[in-house]
Amino acid sequence: MSLIEVFCNRTDDFAKPDIIYNLKGESEGHGGADPLIVNNFIDYIRGKAKPKTSPLAARNAVAVGAMAAESIRNGSCLQEVKKY
Repeated sequence: MSLIEVFCNRTDDFAKPDIIYNLKGESEGHGGADPLIVNNFIDYIRGKAKPKTSPLAARNAVAVGAMAAESIRNGSCLQEVKKY
C-alpha cells in the first residue's frame, strides 16, 4: 500500500500531514504500471500498437519531474513548469 501525505502549510520542522490518502494496489513502480508502459512502447516500436499517450502529455510529465527535482535542489521552492 502506498500513502500520499498532503501538507497545507510550510514548516521547517517535521509536521504531521493534514491529509493522508491510502492507495491500494501494486507497490512497485507507478502502481505496477511500469511493465505495461514498457510493453506498450515496445509494441509501438514493432508496429503492433499505438501509443497510449500523446507527445505533449509525455513532455509535460518529464517537465513536471524535472521541475520537482529542481525544487528539491533549491529548498523546496515553487518551480514553474513552462508551457509548451
